Amino acid sequence: SNDKWCRTDNDPSFSIRFKTGADVDAFRFLMCVTENPGGDHDADEPSLKYAGVRFNPTDGDTKFEIHASDGSTAATPVEVNVTPAADAVYQIKVDVNQAAGTIAADINGTTATLTAGVNMPPADEYIAMLIIMYAEGGGSEDRRIWNFISNKLTAE
Repeated sequence: SNDKWCRTDNDPSFSIRFKTGADVDAFRFLMCVTENPGGDHDADEPSLKYAGVRFNPTDGDTKFEIHASDGSTAATPVEVNVTPAADAVYQIKVDVNQAAGTIAADINGTTATLTAGVNMPPADEYIAMLIIMYAEGGGSEDRRIWNFISNKLTAE
């Protein structure tokens, strides 16, 4: 559950397809490449190295956002102009370009790019894909987390 199969300087990309449930405001989503794929990430945690997309209504998100961190400082997020809706299907593609310092996201055909610069995972960082969905409840004891760490690797 903690295997890291790629370096950031290999410009990882990933694609996810999922359908939301009836209550999108009760969930937080984080879909990223990270140094700690087996960890219990918060939806925005600068103490870890990661790059990807999140939706976190608990922190005030109204749309999907692109996030990144170098392990000590998080980049200022960029909104993707897609508002999650109940019972909707989302196709998300994320491309990390470490040399350019960018993370591009395409969500159902709407695109945005975060220029994270130095606030990206370092070039020599070993990373893997992580998807987390937090179900929000009345407190931390009601929160549940699911880590989906199954990957299909393809050569291009």
